[in-house]
Amino acid sequence: MRHLLRILLACVIAIPALFAMPVAVSASPTVTIYDNDWTGWNNAVGGVYLTEDFNDTTLNPGLSVVSDLGHILVTQGLWWDQLNYDLVNNVPTTFTTWTFAVPIYAFGGTWDAGSSRVHWDQGHSHSIGGPGSNIEVLINGNWVSVGVIDNQYIDVFWGFVSDVPFTQVRLQAYNAEGWTERHTLENMVYSVLESFVTGGGKIGSKKPVWTFGGNVGATSGGTPIGQFQINDHVNKVSYHTTEITALAFSGDPATTPDATCNTATFTANFRGNDGSTKTVTVTIKDLGEKAPKMDTIQLSGDLVLAETLLSGGNFQVHESR
Repeated sequence: MRHLLRILLACVIAIPALFAMPVAVSASPTVTIYDNDWTGWNNAVGGVYLTEDFNDTTLNPGLSVVSDLGHILVTQGLWWDQLNYDLVNNVPTTFTTWTFAVPIYAFGGTWDAGSSRVHWDQGHSHSIGGPGSNIEVLINGNWVSVGVIDNQYIDVFWGFVSDVPFTQVRLQAYNAEGWTERHTLENMVYSVLESFVTGGGKIGSKKPVWTFGGNVGATSGGTPIGQFQINDHVNKVSYHTTEITALAFSGDPATTPDATCNTATFTANFRGNDGSTKTVTVTIKDLGEKAPKMDTIQLSGDLVLAETLLSGGNFQVHESR
């Protein structure tokens, strides 16, 4: 996953406007579904992804899961799960949530929700099949629904790519077609951001003058994606990215936290909730995680703010080399 920046001799990368990608104005991502289309998904991520093959009980570094009923079938190399649905109240009742330490922008796998197979693991049977309730896929902690995996799929790839990075994927039963959805997942695949800045902060101790937050990063192909919000509390205007046109990382790895670049600079077009449009360059410097160090932020272009220490919050700048 580190090929994008490995060739750099200094800790500097610039991603030009040539690779600009539109980003949703709201917090909701724009998602492309690859339904029974492994080739399309693979092409969309440039063939660069990580795989969790479930061949042992240790998940990939940076990957974790919380599940009510799901677990790994080591002898089968599968994730088996049972997502239940309350047919009376029309709500899902069991959940599985995958969490990624590094923001990702693509997720998928090979799903079996429709066969009549019975898998044995450690002396116990794990069945699939029956009229299931389908599998709903949601992301981003506020649980934005991105799609539904059909309950008839047998060994079918289903995945998606998002223009807004995310760190969580939740699976739950979708509807009343059945009271449960027993299924397996084989070879879960996902693509992480090569480099990113994530987090948020404020300026102004008692009453914020500015607040900021979002996730902006580079895909394996060098495309800047993400979203970022700037809130001007004095003028009562909130600005949200509509397009990120350039992204760069800099800093001396010998003197910055974790021996990596500590400064992210991106240029983006913003739209205000007052109808205005702005082109702004944002520079964020990550000065470390331990107090009393505080990160800094600077704005230039149509919004101007000299480099200023945050009075609260935290940004993390990660440049993969």
